Amino acid sequence: MELNLELGWIFAVAINMKIIFLFCIAFYAQVCFAGQFNSRTSSMSYLFHFNENSGTAPRNARNQNNGTFTGTPVWVSGLYRSALSFTGTDNYVSLTNADMPQGNNARTYLFLVLYAAAPTAGNYLMAVPNGGGSNLTIGALGGPPFYLDVNLNGAWQAYGGPITAKRWMGAAFRYEAPIGTFFVVSGTTTFISSKDLTSLTTASQGSFVIGNNGDGGATASCGCTMDEVMIVNRAMSDAEIISHLRNALYPTASIFNP
Repeated sequence: MELNLELGWIFAVAINMKIIFLFCIAFYAQVCFAGQFNSRTSSMSYLFHFNENSGTAPRNARNQNNGTFTGTPVWVSGLYRSALSFTGTDNYVSLTNADMPQGNNARTYLFLVLYAAAPTAGNYLMAVPNGGGSNLTIGALGGPPFYLDVNLNGAWQAYGGPITAKRWMGAAFRYEAPIGTFFVVSGTTTFISSKDLTSLTTASQGSFVIGNNGDGGATASCGCTMDEVMIVNRAMSDAEIISHLRNALYPTASIFNP
């Protein structure tokens, strides 16, 4: 009888220790990887945390297709660790089109970004250049107030999310033919807006540019700081996108404020 009681007690302690261990691992992962987009996201082709704080080839956490500096993007302090600041006319990070969503294939782009001041119309977060022009860009429009918008073959679509200067914001663009959807998370506000972008289905696309439109000009660079960039070769769900953006901006929310 005493032996059975002792074995039962040992078994109960072992189970409790396992539960505590698993909780600690989960807590550690949440805290230590706070502020970063989830590297285990399926169908992801590019993920930049910009944590290097030096060098001219930002590391792609997904594979060896790293970014390449053009001009002089500047390493600065980010929301978490380091980040990249893009100002001027010809400063950006370029990517090869290896593993990049093309044509009318579904894709999702996510950004963690800070505008230190109100942007100038143009100020591009990203572009997919096409020879001498850019047939798909995301940048600032309006003003004031400014908002993110998508430009297809030289035409702004006028439906993006609001830009709040001097505050980190999460932004995403999802394309699932023929619908393009913007997501912006800033403070307690979550903005979602969709539009038919049929013209994108025939766009010939090339390499990808972060922080610029790739064509130069006074407002070519985003005039912003970026801490995270993710490119996913599928249409992520609304809940998945918002979760990525909110967890990157407010990483303790899922533990302490469900």
